[in-house]
Amino acid sequence: MRTLIRFSVFLLVFGLAPVWGFSAAASDPAENAKLAAAATHYEIAQLKLESGEYDAVLAEIQEIVDLDFSGENEGVLTFSVLNLTEELLNADQHGLARQAVDATLKVVDQQENRFMLLMFKAKVFRDDGKIDEALETYRSAQKLVNQF
Repeated sequence: MRTLIRFSVFLLVFGLAPVWGFSAAASDPAENAKLAAAATHYEIAQLKLESGEYDAVLAEIQEIVDLDFSGENEGVLTFSVLNLTEELLNADQHGLARQAVDATLKVVDQQENRFMLLMFKAKVFRDDGKIDEALETYRSAQKLVNQF
């Protein structure tokens, strides 16, 4: 299953396949270059995860975030970060997972993407035993529902 998800993300980032309702814009050369850069950072982050170099994973996530995606590709950014932060969470790297989500929240504009990021951040708080922070974050996500 993990390989299927990684392959789907690879296709998604390169704009070759719509996955879970997202598709990457592939007609603009500048966007294509950003998508290609994101794909390399994503794969490097995966390797760093496998080798336990978690701070390096956060640095690669920041590189993806700094590519400044917008429009449809903001979904690519969100999906990629959520996949990587899920891996950080699975490695008990709660603080790094929250930092990655927070960095991404600073650049996404679409309410659906903000909602997904906030829901995941609440999950990280919950998993880390920080129930009050989880509740507060779930409430923030709940407020966005009316803006869809």
